[in-house]
Parts: sequence; structure tokens; C-alpha cells
Amino acid sequence: MKQRKIIKFGDREIQINELTVKEVLFLLSKIGLVPMKPEYDLTEQFKDKSIYETILSLASDVTTKEIVGLSPSEVKKLFDVFMEVNQTTLDIAKYMGLEKAFEDTKDQIVNTFIRECVVAFSGQVERNIDNSSPKQEKNITK
Repeated sequence: MKQRKIIKFGDREIQINELTVKEVLFLLSKIGLVPMKPEYDLTEQFKDKSIYETILSLASDVTTKEIVGLSPSEVKKLFDVFMEVNQTTLDIAKYMGLEKAFEDTKDQIVNTFIRECVVAFSGQVERNIDNSSPKQEKNITK
């Protein structure tokens, strides 16, 4: 049976799912490790999503917008639970020699997440600067 785990952050409950074989094969094909086959082609469903957004959609019911609103410790909790419910998949990947590919993909996901957080944060900083008083703007430009 597919594993699931619920994490609660305040009033929000986030469900973390174990990936199915079909989903894992699709992700491996998306990063170029296996050829795409019709049996596990989910391209149409995820055609406008990055690998980060695709994994997020497959593995949870949390959105990118919600992720950037979480604290780093909450994001770590999500990641830890993802690793927990998908441990068998990760063990099989290690056994098959795919550990390096998973590490590279993880790095890509982390970099995408950080970039999205920086963009969201920089938008907030720009709004704060735009709304600041002239005296504050002088201090910022010095």
C-alpha cells in the first residue's frame, strides 16, 4: 500500500505521498536517465512545470506559493518526511547505481527552490524600498 504521511503546520495539513513506480519512471525520464515510454508518460499533466514543481505536485499537496511562506525548519520537515515515505524508492535507486543522479536532481531542486525564494524575497524588498520615506532611501543608497 502506498505510504502517506500528514504534517501539520498551524491550521494547514500537508500530505506527503510515496511516489508510485510510474511516477518514479516518469521523473527519471524527465531528467534523461531512462527513455520515455507511453506506460509512464505524464508529460501532458506536467508540461508547464519544472522538475521541482513536478516532484512537489506528485509527492504532496503543497504549492510552490505555500512553500515560500514556510520557515526553513518547516521545509526541512517536509523534505525529511518525503525521504521517510520514499525510503524504499531511494534504496532501490542506490542499489541500481542511480544515487549520483538523485543527488544531482536534489541539487537542481534545491537550487530552483532557493532561486524562487530569492525572487519572492527580492520582490518584497523592492516593495519595502518603494514604500520607504526619502530619508530611508538616502540611507539605502549610501
